[in-house]
Amino acid sequence: MAQDHQKSDHIVQAGPPIGVDVIIRFHDIERLYEFDRALLSLACQSLPNVRAIVVVQNFDREQLERLKATIAKYDWAAFDKPEPLVVNAEAPPGDQRSLLLNVGLANASHRFVAFLDSDDYVYEDCYEYLVGEALKVRAAVAFGGIVMKKVIGLKTFVYNLDLDKGGFSGKGRDDLLRDNFCPIHSFVVDRERVSAADLKFDERLTRLEDYDFLLRVCFKYPCRFESREKFVGVYNWHLDGRGSILFGLDHVDDAKKKEKEAPWHYARRIIWRRKTEIREYLERLSEIAKS
Repeated sequence: MAQDHQKSDHIVQAGPPIGVDVIIRFHDIERLYEFDRALLSLACQSLPNVRAIVVVQNFDREQLERLKATIAKYDWAAFDKPEPLVVNAEAPPGDQRSLLLNVGLANASHRFVAFLDSDDYVYEDCYEYLVGEALKVRAAVAFGGIVMKKVIGLKTFVYNLDLDKGGFSGKGRDDLLRDNFCPIHSFVVDRERVSAADLKFDERLTRLEDYDFLLRVCFKYPCRFESREKFVGVYNWHLDGRGSILFGLDHVDDAKKKEKEAPWHYARRIIWRRKTEIREYLERLSEIAKS
């Protein structure tokens, strides 16, 4: 049982127990079986004080009832976990993924916060390990490694085609400035070490919002990338196009292709500007150090 797991020495301290709020964006009520798997991975966490904050967008009564019925399958008290919080965000139509993340952050109450897409999942000791690594070196953000599975989603289950442990390769901030190698569920953030002004997502973005967040935070606050040596979860890459990653667009017509590509073009422009600002800042620091 999770409560019998050996606790990390880095987490033992006086005062209230350290906890993690895990924000899950959930969009498609017909994919409850994937959400159920993500939820189970949180229920089984070896760190007791892990709470799911499930954020949905304009769900009707029936959808909410189905969602809550899935959550109620688990005896959260028996797992030594707080009851998950469901937030039904009233938002404009369309993809509001960054807004949903910010709604989740507004409802966070624990010291640490993490993020988990509803079609991915984490390993049992994920948050005990990452919180311990962050506290050990007083890092604002601590990262873990992520395994990539190439999958096809069927009606009631996901079929795994391949597994890749080297799909996300990188060592630190220099590599992060080149490209993102840290999926959104690969890290925890210490809310005591990141200002509220920085702990938010750019609501203009419906793609690469997590990369933009990491670029802003990781070049301002101390981070622990060394902890990526341990795998903490799984990223499911949907080869059938169900995810947001561009894949297999050759079979769609030009209009639909442009519609799918437009958010990516916009996000890449924002990321390019962000990287330019960071590089200029680093150059100024280098010049100051030489003077």
